[in-house]
Amino acid sequence: MAGGEGASGPNKIKGGNWTVVRFFTVSVAYTIVSQTIFSQLGYYKALYGPSILLLLNIFYFLPSIPLLALSSFCDEYLDRNMGVAKTILIRLVFGLGTCGVVCALFPFMPAGPKWLLGATTIMGLVCGIAYSASYQMVSRFAKKNTISLGLGCVGSGIIVLFLEVGLQVGIHPTKLQSILLYELTSGFVWLGFAAAISLLLRHWRAIEASVEPKSDLSEPLINTSQDEESGVGRDRSRIKPASLVEKSESPKRVLDRWRSFVALDPSDTMLYAELFEDEDEEVERKARLRRLNRQQTHVQRPSAERAAPPLRAMSMPHGERSVGGWHREGVSDEAASRLADQSIPEHAPAGAGAEGGANRNAAQLTPFASEGPAAWEDEGQGGTRAVVGLLWPVMTAIFLAGTFVILIFPFFTYIESSGLIGEQLPKVLFFVRLFADITGRMLPRIQRLAIESTIGLLTLALAVTCSIPLFFLYLKAPEAWLNDGIVIGYIIVTWVACGYLNTSTFITAPKLVAPKQKSQAAGLMAVSYQTSHCAGLGMAVLLSYVLFDGLHV
Repeated sequence: MAGGEGASGPNKIKGGNWTVVRFFTVSVAYTIVSQTIFSQLGYYKALYGPSILLLLNIFYFLPSIPLLALSSFCDEYLDRNMGVAKTILIRLVFGLGTCGVVCALFPFMPAGPKWLLGATTIMGLVCGIAYSASYQMVSRFAKKNTISLGLGCVGSGIIVLFLEVGLQVGIHPTKLQSILLYELTSGFVWLGFAAAISLLLRHWRAIEASVEPKSDLSEPLINTSQDEESGVGRDRSRIKPASLVEKSESPKRVLDRWRSFVALDPSDTMLYAELFEDEDEEVERKARLRRLNRQQTHVQRPSAERAAPPLRAMSMPHGERSVGGWHREGVSDEAASRLADQSIPEHAPAGAGAEGGANRNAAQLTPFASEGPAAWEDEGQGGTRAVVGLLWPVMTAIFLAGTFVILIFPFFTYIESSGLIGEQLPKVLFFVRLFADITGRMLPRIQRLAIESTIGLLTLALAVTCSIPLFFLYLKAPEAWLNDGIVIGYIIVTWVACGYLNTSTFITAPKLVAPKQKSQAAGLMAVSYQTSHCAGLGMAVLLSYVLFDGLHV
């Protein structure tokens, strides 16, 4: 078995090639069933009417939100009393096991919309639990495994396409075709079930060890210094829940909490890995800095002047810093200019400017660990507002892109064919949308196609949003105006743009803020993206009543 349990960055389980493959298989397991159900949208439209796709979206996504919210609030209690690995094991066994059973029984259910929507609700609940557990597990592994988990969510749709082409499943599948399709799909679920169990058994001790208080380097360093000096680990049972964008909360913890809270689009798991890909290096840099500062507080020096060079060589979190200094931190041009203007030290002794270099250097040498939470609290006043001021273009862009995707997709079954493709049009649009989304997500990785301007990303998002009225006008257009090629082209262009925005905004976001503000940026981006899904579904329901006959089957 390739790989081992070496660390990749602080407290990270590296794993090997087989670990990456198994995470891919796990994510395929809890997404492939929904992809199979939604790919049959043309068949269900013929049986129950065009509003069935919107109902499937509602019954699959919304009931899982309160369950996942309850699960997130129980995480700390369960982890403390049962252990992290055992908690993950129970969730994966229940989630994937139930998913596999329901999928295998799916083609044998009685006909009728109530049975279809009921089974879809169960699938949404158990797949949400499995998704939450898988992300809780992968957050303890190296970044490559997180990306693999996200790729599996996207790849499951391609697997469904190959299955349907191989079985020649048409708009009206036979009983045998339905049985074979769902039994093969169930087989992929059980394959992911086995991969999940194998992962846990292989890395059980490492997963448990990664949450030991004394080795949790992802905790804010400023809050752990006293514990380290006294040799006493922190008692997690006494830690109070933090707010969504609390300044002292680590970025990975914010993402872990929010990605387990709402699982509307698991395919974006890899984007959250991109958002903070350099956090491990930042944690290590601050750890070195804090060790030097702690030594400074315990060792007498003849003068502060002598201690200044080594600390100035390292990027201090406070004190005066130039635009170039902020650039070396990975901050964008726009943010660097603002931060450089605001970087005059506020804790320098009175008369430092008149006294010369000694007092100024002493002010800059204020130990990072000794500033304490009180100093951070002072800085935190208005901190969230400042981060929003830097992030609002990308937050708005990801909100608009997410809203567009969730709003438009349920209306695929309302699109009438001009005769070129016929009844297969909804299914064709489903898979066209899938490949367009994948293409859009990959484009920003090509340097020449990357948009680094926040205003440019916002402009693209606004352009996509402004096209929404055109889509609904097309739904109401006379039959003579219908053209399958035009609507397919529209779906390709807009979904490529939305996929591009998804990747670009999450790549751009960490460049807009200082390293210590990334936890706030993480929470704000997560809230903006997840809120867009709820907003999109709400608008879709409203428009179904305004433009059509509402929700009925």
